[in-house]
Amino acid sequence: MGSENTTLFRSRERAVNAALRTFDLVALTASFPIAYLVRDRIFGERYIGHPGLYPIGQYWPLLAASLLSWTGVSWSLRLYRLDRLRGAASELYRVTRTVLIVIITISAVGFLAKQGAMSRLFVLFYFGISMGLLVCNRLLLRSALIALRRKGFSTRVLAVVGTGEVARNIAEAILTRREWGYHFAGFIEENGETGPRRAGPLLGSIHRLEQILDNRVLDEIIFAVPQERLATLQAAARLCNERGVTARVCLDLTQHGLSQLSLDELNGFPLLDFH
Repeated sequence: MGSENTTLFRSRERAVNAALRTFDLVALTASFPIAYLVRDRIFGERYIGHPGLYPIGQYWPLLAASLLSWTGVSWSLRLYRLDRLRGAASELYRVTRTVLIVIITISAVGFLAKQGAMSRLFVLFYFGISMGLLVCNRLLLRSALIALRRKGFSTRVLAVVGTGEVARNIAEAILTRREWGYHFAGFIEENGETGPRRAGPLLGSIHRLEQILDNRVLDEIIFAVPQERLATLQAAARLCNERGVTARVCLDLTQHGLSQLSLDELNGFPLLDFH
């Protein structure tokens, strides 16, 4: 059952990613004639006095290069890897970074191809408008997904391995942030160690993980344990992957100067994915 739910989730995630990728390409394409009209009609000879542009057909190579560059850069940066735990600021940073790399790429290609006749103001308008539309895509999609998750759609069942303070804080964050779309199933003890649990029930011990996965529907498991114990949990992580359950690790990496290794975050806690 857990594997079937995960397969369904991944299918929905791919559909959302494909839709967002399509919307982004449409935004980049729509920005092109808008920027052309703004530069040629408003900032052209009639009002501002800048020389008029050539017919728009002569600028289509810029659009083609932008779309190709966006496709390659967004793929390399994994821009369309959606994560419900990622904050709005993080998502906007990723979009901005992608746009900047595309601008640098297009500028380098234009320099090497000696395309000095291209209107810099037109290019500035094009990428500026593109940035605005791309951000709108993210904000609208994010708002729609949050609204659906608050109503119980696309809910993921999550458990936390560990009973310490970090594990309890994660559980409390999951319970208070309904827009993430998670249902907290409970704690899983690590090495039979017990501790105070304030946010959910006890599902059992990590040594009985296979039985827990057989008896309960779990979509994700977060390992919130000390770093020195991670090596002993590799078998548990492999079992999760075999059952189609997403396995993540929550570490306090900032104390060890390794914060750059974090891939995601949960209410301020760095997370690493097992793949």
